[in-house]
Amino acid sequence: MTFFYHSRLIPQMCNYLAKNFLLLKNADMKIICLIFLSAIFISASKASKSEVIEIKSECLSETKTPIYTNASAGTFSHRAINALLKKETLLDESVFFYAQLEDTLRHASLTNGYAFIKLYEDPDQVVDLESALGLREYKIIKMISVIRMRNAMHLFQHKKALAEKIPLKKIASSPDLLKKTVNFIEKGKYLQIEVPGGSDEAARLLISKEFDLSTGIIGCPLLCEVFSDLSIVEKNIQDYSNNYEVYALVQVKKREQKVDIESTEREIISMTQEFQNKLSHQNDGYQVLILSDELPLLKKTSS
Repeated sequence: MTFFYHSRLIPQMCNYLAKNFLLLKNADMKIICLIFLSAIFISASKASKSEVIEIKSECLSETKTPIYTNASAGTFSHRAINALLKKETLLDESVFFYAQLEDTLRHASLTNGYAFIKLYEDPDQVVDLESALGLREYKIIKMISVIRMRNAMHLFQHKKALAEKIPLKKIASSPDLLKKTVNFIEKGKYLQIEVPGGSDEAARLLISKEFDLSTGIIGCPLLCEVFSDLSIVEKNIQDYSNNYEVYALVQVKKREQKVDIESTEREIISMTQEFQNKLSHQNDGYQVLILSDELPLLKKTSS
């Protein structure tokens, strides 16, 4: 603290001496002034250099292994990360969100961090197409943990729409979520609005008034924590109760040569065969399997 206090005075002292240097008539005083200025600069340089080294080493000792995901905050993938890390808070300082899976895999590879990706969609256990495409350039070298989670889809409306009793006429969300809630949408005779950017983007458009207040949003329960202007009006509106997805926390490295999508699908199936039988087909909650001791705080539990 002492250094920072004096470091703020150094520019002022130097400025004062520099301005008055030419006014000094005595040659000896000019020499003393130059020596004093030189001493200040040398001292400040050494002090700031040692301070930077100390701060860097302290930061490195406290740094967590970063986790990268192409999910957005408030989505099902984000909910799965929270469950995996036993986090109740909405965001974690060691989790980084990217719009594209390519960015997720690239950063995980460059930093020796973790990539959190979706592997399968239940009930048919279909390999996730986006992950299969992304893994053509990156190879999974280690699986740290796997989580199987039921995706409960909720309907949200703007709080102002509820207060003013504005009737619901339209439903906006990602094409994938709209396909999984067809029965609900058809029953209410709602107009569908596909938002390729996902449910979080649809929520942003509603909050920013690009969608009118007669629009509802289908998304993850976390959505109203990200967007405080939204309220849940209906829960579990998905067509099928066994709407599960399987995610994995993995380490990856860039391939020397890009492979085709059939190869990546075979790799995913081969790597996951040993734990597939351990994942129970329960109707509620989630199940976590720890495949490495790199996350010692996690336990093999189901909720």
